Amino acid sequence: MTSSDSLPTPFKAIYVPEPRLTFGHGQSDEYTRRGLYLYGPLDSDEPPAHIRYGFVGTPEGLALLRGWSEMMQRFIPAHYREGSPSRHPVPFPGFQAAYRSPWPLDPVATCLLDRTKVLNAIVTGQRHEAVKKTVDLFVNAILTHVTRDERRPPFWFVVVPDEVHEYGRPNSAVPAQLRQKGTVRISRRRAAKLQEAPDLFEDFNAQAHVFEYHNDFRRQLKARLIKERVAVQIVRESTFSRVDRKLEDEATIAWKLSNALFYKSEQLPWRLNHVRSGVCYVGLVFKRLKAGFEKGNACCAAQMFLSSGEGVVFKGAVGPWYSEDKREFHLPKDEATKLLTLVLDEYRRKHRQQNPNELFLHSTYRFNENEWDGFKEVRPESTKLYAVRIVDGHRDLKLYRDGRYPILRGMAVELSPRSGLLWTTGYIPDLRTYLGMETPNPIHIEVSRGEIALDTVFADIMGLTKMNFNSCHFNDRLPVTIRFANAIGDILTAARQDSIPPLPFYYYI
Repeated sequence: MTSSDSLPTPFKAIYVPEPRLTFGHGQSDEYTRRGLYLYGPLDSDEPPAHIRYGFVGTPEGLALLRGWSEMMQRFIPAHYREGSPSRHPVPFPGFQAAYRSPWPLDPVATCLLDRTKVLNAIVTGQRHEAVKKTVDLFVNAILTHVTRDERRPPFWFVVVPDEVHEYGRPNSAVPAQLRQKGTVRISRRRAAKLQEAPDLFEDFNAQAHVFEYHNDFRRQLKARLIKERVAVQIVRESTFSRVDRKLEDEATIAWKLSNALFYKSEQLPWRLNHVRSGVCYVGLVFKRLKAGFEKGNACCAAQMFLSSGEGVVFKGAVGPWYSEDKREFHLPKDEATKLLTLVLDEYRRKHRQQNPNELFLHSTYRFNENEWDGFKEVRPESTKLYAVRIVDGHRDLKLYRDGRYPILRGMAVELSPRSGLLWTTGYIPDLRTYLGMETPNPIHIEVSRGEIALDTVFADIMGLTKMNFNSCHFNDRLPVTIRFANAIGDILTAARQDSIPPLPFYYYI
């Protein structure tokens, strides 16, 4: 169905105003980069913290990082397209000018790796063995330093040769002339059987251990360091050298990477303006497990986001949460209660034992009665509880408009008092541009439990599309409660984990 200026009944069109963000000196703006450029990050009761970071990688990677660090000291002009009216490009003023904190040229901790060893490891013939051996080099270097030196940097730069990115992915194939012979001779299927019934030969049992880790370098590295409370920023060497890659302009990369690093330094660059007091948003995460290595077929987790912008991830239990028949994830009542108890305990810890006024549960599916009863059982009497289902709405409706640009970001269609479509991408009047390439598609939003006005839910979700501190965009298409669900699930299932404490969101991104 298409439309230009009007919608046929019974649809009701709504416009959700663009949320504003608060920056330094109490000033507000719609655009993250412009707000930081003009006002700096959020005011704090304490002076801006000095940035501290560690480095692990090859000597070549360290030299590239230093060159990039030198560039962070100065103004980087924005790339403007000739004749474009767009206000999207914003120059990068230098790290200290943008974030009120100097960017150090040198890391406080340096772990150098032999480049030949790294490259030989990643081209090992068996892919699970190759990724495990490569990750071992980086993890062991970091943990050796952590155990010897109590001065832990808030995060580590992991600068990898581009070969690690190319061959450290599940579907990568190493050319025959580059392959190195490994020690693992069994298949994944055989390894899964050995988990249930170990072999008499211990060598085969040891080989099976390799398959307990995902054969994706990034996922496995983060998964193995999370339990040690080590945050990392993984960067390819070519991101710094700009050799043999098509990259965005230097100012854009500087904004994106520096904002992520500022956040991983345990500081918030902005927050939503005029947020209702005591609101808590929780995104439910599920991830299927590969058969043979865990008791159950899925892992669950919860992402909690506060109005301040803080995010915390809670790992739930592993169990048979996925139904092959219905193709849905569902928790039993007791597990739903346990998971929400973790969230509420952490909220109270951060708010002087006060309960939230409103608690929104975001998911891509509808909760069944058992789950909802489990959530309600632990809900404080003073807390209003809502469930909101958020899925892709590209098949529901497309809207077109006359002119050069597409539908406005913030347009919505109310399908019923409890559900509607929201365009979180589209033409942005403030920037005089559309930041996409194709006709914008909506997301479908449904209040599946609880009673709340749909326009309030629309406004909240619009705000949550602007809370991705891992970059410095104007907005994402999905709210942060849903946007990183797959990435978090990938990390939680990339290595066998007995228990992971509640950790800040930046450990996972």
